[in-house]
Amino acid sequence: AMFILGFFWKRTTSNAALFATIGGFGLSLLLKALPNMTDLSFLSGIGFSVKNAAGIYEIPFLDRMGIVFVFCIVGMVIISLFENKNGVNPKGLDIDAKMFKTTTSFAVGALIIVGLLVALYSVYW
Repeated sequence: AMFILGFFWKRTTSNAALFATIGGFGLSLLLKALPNMTDLSFLSGIGFSVKNAAGIYEIPFLDRMGIVFVFCIVGMVIISLFENKNGVNPKGLDIDAKMFKTTTSFAVGALIIVGLLVALYSVYW
């Protein structure tokens, strides 16, 4: 969430990125520990919880990460909008297309490496 909004939404602030980093980690830990604190069997009807080997209902990993991602996106948008009430934050990083230009030798080397990887995967897979 932090990288997506950081690259593609110019109004994202550093405080919002910090929230996504710390808040995302904290929410992920909370969702991992939630089955030990409460019964999540009510979520099994909609597919958001399954029984583990111990018979306890827990939220599957990818569902937890989806919940954390949405939480971080919403939190970052709210924080950024609140901090940027008067317009775009002047401390933000300006992204220009020429920042992503590569030299011809780099492009040729990258294509050679990709070609070698495709060949190796084709032969040994």
